[in-house]
Amino acid sequence: MALAMVVLAGLLTFAWGVPVRAAATSVRVGVYENPPLLGVGPGGQPEGIFLDVLQEVARRANWELTYVYGSWTSMFEAVQAGDIDLLPVVAYREDRKPLLDYSDRPLLTNWGQVFARDGAPIDTLTALPGKRVGLLLHDVHAEAFRTLIASFDIAVTEVPFDSYEALFIALQEGRVDAGVVNRIYGDMQGTRFAVQPTPIIFNPIQIRFAVGKGDPHGLLPTLDAEVARLMHSRDSVYYQSLDRWLTASVHQERPVWLLHALLLLVAAVALFFGLTMLLKRQVTRSTAALARQNERLAREVEERRLAEERLQREASCNEAQAAIARAITAYGVTIRAVAENIYDQAMQRTGSRFGFVASINPATGEVLGHALSPMVHEDRCALRQPALVLSRGAKGYPGLWGHALNSRQGFFTNAPQAHPHYQGLPQGHVPLEQFLVMPAVVGTEAVGLIALANPGRDYTAEDLTAVEALADLFAMAVSRIRSVEALSCAKEAAEKASLVKSSFLAVMSHEIRTPLNGVMGMLQLLQTTRLDDEQQEYVEAALRTSGILLRLLSDILDISRIEADKLPMAREVYCLEDVIQPVVELFGHEARRKGLAFTLRQDPSAPAFCWGDAGRVRQMLYNLIANAVKFTHQGGITLEVYATPAPPHPPWATDERVMLHLVVADTGVGIDDAMLDIVFGDFTQAEAVYTRKFGGSGLGLAIVKRLTIMMGGSLCIENGEAGGTMMHLALPVDCVAEEQQPDCHQKAKAVPADPSLLDLSHCRVLVVEDEQVNRLTVTRFLEKLGCTVQAAVNGQEALALLADMHAGTVDAVLMDIQMPEMDGTETTRRIRGGEAGAQHRTVPIIALTAHAMAGDREAFLRVGMDAYLAKPVEMDALETVLRHVLHGKRPAGG
Repeated sequence: MALAMVVLAGLLTFAWGVPVRAAATSVRVGVYENPPLLGVGPGGQPEGIFLDVLQEVARRANWELTYVYGSWTSMFEAVQAGDIDLLPVVAYREDRKPLLDYSDRPLLTNWGQVFARDGAPIDTLTALPGKRVGLLLHDVHAEAFRTLIASFDIAVTEVPFDSYEALFIALQEGRVDAGVVNRIYGDMQGTRFAVQPTPIIFNPIQIRFAVGKGDPHGLLPTLDAEVARLMHSRDSVYYQSLDRWLTASVHQERPVWLLHALLLLVAAVALFFGLTMLLKRQVTRSTAALARQNERLAREVEERRLAEERLQREASCNEAQAAIARAITAYGVTIRAVAENIYDQAMQRTGSRFGFVASINPATGEVLGHALSPMVHEDRCALRQPALVLSRGAKGYPGLWGHALNSRQGFFTNAPQAHPHYQGLPQGHVPLEQFLVMPAVVGTEAVGLIALANPGRDYTAEDLTAVEALADLFAMAVSRIRSVEALSCAKEAAEKASLVKSSFLAVMSHEIRTPLNGVMGMLQLLQTTRLDDEQQEYVEAALRTSGILLRLLSDILDISRIEADKLPMAREVYCLEDVIQPVVELFGHEARRKGLAFTLRQDPSAPAFCWGDAGRVRQMLYNLIANAVKFTHQGGITLEVYATPAPPHPPWATDERVMLHLVVADTGVGIDDAMLDIVFGDFTQAEAVYTRKFGGSGLGLAIVKRLTIMMGGSLCIENGEAGGTMMHLALPVDCVAEEQQPDCHQKAKAVPADPSLLDLSHCRVLVVEDEQVNRLTVTRFLEKLGCTVQAAVNGQEALALLADMHAGTVDAVLMDIQMPEMDGTETTRRIRGGEAGAQHRTVPIIALTAHAMAGDREAFLRVGMDAYLAKPVEMDALETVLRHVLHGKRPAGG
């Protein structure tokens, strides 16, 4: 009986000492080909970095892993549908959060990279348009690639694949021209195929574990805790797996002879115990030497391992900085996007669990958080993502991060509560175990901040250096983005100002020309009455003064249009004689009136016909000769015209090009040498303000200079040896080929009768003008010409008058442009559309307007008008235009 009790007690004791193991948790794990992160080995078993980590977690957590194999697409859909419980190697993205839940820590950061066939000339995005590009279905890098090429308006043909391996096979066989894979896969597996990497690298992402939405099996807490433990220990399976799959391990074995020597020594000691005293000294010496050698070898191995780790970190840092640098220089990048990129890199490099990246509002000094981790402790915290705004106090910024901003110096502390600038935390904020902060500084101005906390280890100077490099990049990015934004705002403001200026000039042109038209019109009508000699002199003086005012207005408009780059340059065939002769006749008469000689010397080398803007060439010649006549009191003016060969001109020009020289010399007062360099400036005259002997605005030479630059020519001025000045204008012109030269007699042959012989006494004209004085002026002009005139004050009244008339009762319409109720262009459209009766659809319409800006004439003719007269209108010009539009048409009243 006693023996039975002893046996029973022993059994109970044994049973009590053996732990009872709980039933294992079954976990279905998705496996797809993405080596070295995940894949199937030669023996058919899953392998890779994520599998090594997961198997270690399963061993410690008593999980029983069941593997489900398939493509990336099928596994991505399976984890969402609940057909598997856990999917390794999933890119962390915000838009996937509604579909999946992720582990807290990324195991790796990966990039997307474009690969091409061996020898293919693909090294930039600009080589991709029209290419066939292989993309993995549901791949984050594929989606990022689409966004990237869309921002550059690049179109490619997408070819979908279920696996990276199938994509590389297709690339090798030439079924696609390029393919997008993750960089780790490409680096490790690309050598198996005839493919090559390109410099196109983009989209840094974090790689994590993922489960179905809501973590239905409660796997993430255990997985997060175990992964954090593994990443904290340098001897863990995690770092062993990285070393196994990504780097060449350094193995150093002890010399074999050492083992043999030790065995011999042990044998010698056993066999020759009697000689121990003699051999002990020798063994001790040998052992010490071997120990020193082993220590030296161990140190070398450790130093090599540390050096390799340092090189890997530096390479990773360089790659990350290059990626960030490319990101911050991308078009349209925002401070928030750069901050998120900086945040990801800072968290990954230091292993920090918490942190934020912020910029500083330059106007208010507020710290604006752009990227931050949740810092909630026990589900409550005064700082909530994403609206983090920290203010500056009267004495600067508060707390640890504030000390960094105030001093413009970064630092770290592994005992935050003991730091002299520690001021506590908001209620519910996570406790600070370690803290690192670095300001982003441009010059002496802090523009941003990177703050990190709780890496689960002590921060080091190496961490501070790495974050400082990121802060420098962030500072450059913030400075660049704000500069671009400032330039954009300035550009928009300048464009708005230019539009306002153009609108102002158009309105002022109309508002000044309209009353000036009335003044000059009344003066012209007054000239047609009986005047004595004194009255005639006054009227002529008033007309000359009005003409000067009109030329001044035109000069100001030309200068403004040149400054706004809105002065058009025509390219048409013109006769050089038709340009020169009217100016010579005009100023020849003026010179003779002053008792001056006027001489024209035209060399046969000057071309007869040229391509260009005849009006602008005439304007330049007019201003140069007008200047010479104005400043010359005795002697004379000489105009010399000749041509020389031009420098080589653009290859698309087919005409012969020459330099046309127009040289105006005078014997006038000359120009002081000190004024020669500034005489072409706006509103500049070579005389004192209060002692001016000569009139003028000082715009003539400025306009000539700017037109010369626009035409690609040159203009210089010099004083003559015997007094006076010489203006030398040289313009590149294309000569007109002989077969393209117009026939001077062609127009005369085409016109059977002279329009000047047309009898206007039976013509009926409708005048549409809202301004009373201008309406009276034009009406009296027409009546002086013998016309019968009807008047309307706006477009609606004009349509009503025309609609009530019988067919053929109006021969022409003089139409003002800017009128109340209905303007001239709209009225013209309606007349051409038949609203005034079918008989008036083709009635000649002459635009009569104060609009004189660039493009006005073309705009009026485009809506259906037949001719154009700018105010102020001269009676002779009105008669000429009226005769031309009525030429060949029988007057309605005749």
